[in-house]
Amino acid sequence: MNKFFDSFTMMQVYVDDIILAGNSLPYFKHIKSILNTSFKIKDLGKFKYFFSLEVAHSKLGISLC
Repeated sequence: MNKFFDSFTMMQVYVDDIILAGNSLPYFKHIKSILNTSFKIKDLGKFKYFFSLEVAHSKLGISLC
């Protein structure tokens, strides 16, 4: 059985920016390692702004403003 079978991941790509969202940090690491084999990538951590949206992180999840 695939160890990532129960995970949800969304990848948003805009020009040279990529946002990963989902419920599996190990799967994020897997995706980033795959991308890094073809492209030089840099992990900037949790994002705070995307376009004109402000993103706030909490224990309950995220909120967009």
